[in-house]
Amino acid sequence: MSVTWEEAPLKGESPEARSGHTLTVVDTKAYLLGGTGRKDGKPCVFGAMHTLDLTNSELLVWSEVEGESLPPRSRHSCVVVKHFLVVFGGLNHRARYDDVWIYDTKKNVW
Repeated sequence: MSVTWEEAPLKGESPEARSGHTLTVVDTKAYLLGGTGRKDGKPCVFGAMHTLDLTNSELLVWSEVEGESLPPRSRHSCVVVKHFLVVFGGLNHRARYDDVWIYDTKKNVW
């Protein structure tokens, strides 16, 4: 048996390259949150959340979630409970978080 990988066709503006993020799937959407990378050539910790619509495997669509977001962080954890994302902890430069945030994916609010 052999397995092959191919790059998925994407629509929308892809988020900046990053590490230390989470990508969590609820139903037909993947939620990208946090991480560290570079923006305008400078190191940065990301706070905005992005979604990747997985309903059409022939064309995956990125979009940024509008509205409030939690404080920027990386190396956090994120799990799904029903239709909620539950985020715990993480880092922002030298600050360590021990907070819990809950995102309602149906209402699109924290």
